[in-house]
Amino acid sequence: MLSLDKDTYEQLGLTGTAAKYPPKGNRFIVRVNMLASSFIPGKPLYERVKWCFSDRTSPVHMLVSWTVEDQGENPLFPPKTIKVVDTLSEKLSQTAMEVLAPLINVKSLFDGDKLSTPYVTDLFNWIGCVLCRLQEVLIEKSTDHNLYRFEAEELETKLQRIMIQRKEGFISSLDILTSLNRLRERVKSGKCPWAILSVWGFEDSPVTWNNNEHGYNISGENDYVFVVLPNDEY
Repeated sequence: MLSLDKDTYEQLGLTGTAAKYPPKGNRFIVRVNMLASSFIPGKPLYERVKWCFSDRTSPVHMLVSWTVEDQGENPLFPPKTIKVVDTLSEKLSQTAMEVLAPLINVKSLFDGDKLSTPYVTDLFNWIGCVLCRLQEVLIEKSTDHNLYRFEAEELETKLQRIMIQRKEGFISSLDILTSLNRLRERVKSGKCPWAILSVWGFEDSPVTWNNNEHGYNISGENDYVFVVLPNDEY
């Protein structure tokens, strides 16, 4: 999926559609299904895309992530046709915090068959405070009386010690699924009553979760959260 300005779109020559988000008429979305059976060397679609990128545009800088999902022989990466400008290293950190943490369960998350909007909103705000390392606003007593303290009418909280693991970099979907499965196993084994996986994407990403088109129209937010509960409930 390519998000292109008008000049680049006209220069590239691939068919697309106008972007949903403003500025209207200045951005276009081009989708190329690289998994299609027709997308192989010698076929018209493949050769058309190859010609557009090799002859109609200047060299393009891209972020590329590579994962191997099976046990077969690893292919050569990167191929010789790609010039590597820089390598992004992932950053991993782990922090322990003692804060007022919510007592999360399925009953509190739902109001009948629907999610409880007030509860979920408070929970999401609490998660944001944790991820932004705002420990001072999540404790019962603060020495700074001028400091805002997080309060949520819908959340039942208790002073608890929580562990936060943060991973930064160009993280693949497989990496996220692996982390989610590890959290599921920890909750299932009783090592923790619940776990939360929060993923933050690039603000200017042309595509977000579930392959939805993304833009800056709502402050550029590009994130989602899994709340993992016992019995494989989410």
